[in-house]
Amino acid sequence: MGELEILQKLAQLLKTFHVPYLLTGGYAVTYYGEPRATNDIDFLIEITKENKKALSQILRSLGSGYIFDKNSINSIADQRTEFNAVHEETGIKIDFWIIPHPDFAVQYKRRMTKKISGEFISLTSPEDLILTKLSRCKQIFSERHFRDCVGIWHLQGDKLDKNYLKTEAIKRNIMDLLVDISQ
Repeated sequence: MGELEILQKLAQLLKTFHVPYLLTGGYAVTYYGEPRATNDIDFLIEITKENKKALSQILRSLGSGYIFDKNSINSIADQRTEFNAVHEETGIKIDFWIIPHPDFAVQYKRRMTKKISGEFISLTSPEDLILTKLSRCKQIFSERHFRDCVGIWHLQGDKLDKNYLKTEAIKRNIMDLLVDISQ
């Protein structure tokens, strides 16, 4: 089983169990910007009481070929920001990034639904991907995150909602980085 099959399986399970999600990370960067290697699959999710139960069922539904902390779902609380599973045979890691409400609701409303290898998948918008990566760069600079943003900016060009980007960049105190990627 390869990355695309794992991605498809997870997207189907998230839909089946009615867990809103957004594909992000390297897959979203490759879709919107410059292709790059990734050995993980990143999803943004919001944890609710209902989602917590569904996520536990999803992890159990993956089967024995996946390694994960069986207590990770039960221990998810406000202080947790991520949990993951690893496909044992390939070593592909699946990261579930927990986004608090209302941030998730805003990003989910702005999502893009794209067909990837025959499966309709919800992706974070290119603007929200840029903002997330630049916010991380503000905390600890990452050349890879910065290059990802430059690629998305230049390849998406006029398709980007630049007013939204500027407004959010000012709120997040990352306007300097937004200016840097646009040059």
